[in-house]
Amino acid sequence: MRCDYQDYKIAYKIAEKISPEKLANIGRKLGLQLEIEGQYSNALKIYESSYISKLNSNVDLEISIEDHNIQCQAGIARCSIRTGNITRGLNLTNELQDKNIIFEIATVCESINQFNEAANLYEKLKNYEKAAKLYIEQKNYKKAFQFAEYIKTPKLLIKLANAYEEMNKFEDAERAYEKANDYENIIRLNLNNLNNPEKAKNILRNKCSSAHAAEMMALYCEEKGWKRESVEFFIVAGKYDQS
Repeated sequence: MRCDYQDYKIAYKIAEKISPEKLANIGRKLGLQLEIEGQYSNALKIYESSYISKLNSNVDLEISIEDHNIQCQAGIARCSIRTGNITRGLNLTNELQDKNIIFEIATVCESINQFNEAANLYEKLKNYEKAAKLYIEQKNYKKAFQFAEYIKTPKLLIKLANAYEEMNKFEDAERAYEKANDYENIIRLNLNNLNNPEKAKNILRNKCSSAHAAEMMALYCEEKGWKRESVEFFIVAGKYDQS
């Protein structure tokens, strides 16, 4: 009855006295309840005691022993990470195959700022964009660049482009900005780093109406002594007093 009311703490105490064969089943649920409440150390102990060894067959479960043990192992992994034993938690995670459980553990790592560990797990799940995001935030560019082709989100593409710029990989940065349709930064790169003002002009005339980009182009043309084009772009920028 206590289990029906999800009062697993009292149910567990009762089972200890009169129904030890039910302890593992109740313990699995109690562990999750304690974990949700943030009682990670207590949850860890319950998960550990609820794991069923091959020698213990005197159990009463609602699910298979295999599924039960997987859930307990996942709980042990999560709570180990939460309580500071990162290595143990990750070792246990690496033994698991359930993608949903691995994703949960990755989010736990991320929530406690274990970003590289989380990224490794996202990589294992083939969630390369999520992994790349964390690698970029940790300035682990060597890893992030490996997954550049999988990044689709404009905001993340711009972060990737910024990372390329930090490494003086300007052509790679340009490709990332192009995927993000960030024309203003493409213009800037072509003027300042790629020495391709004609491409910058073409983009500005056909794809980008940014006043800031137009002014940037106008100043560049003025510096080069291209008077007619500097006037053209100052007008586009709305800087009539400079045209």
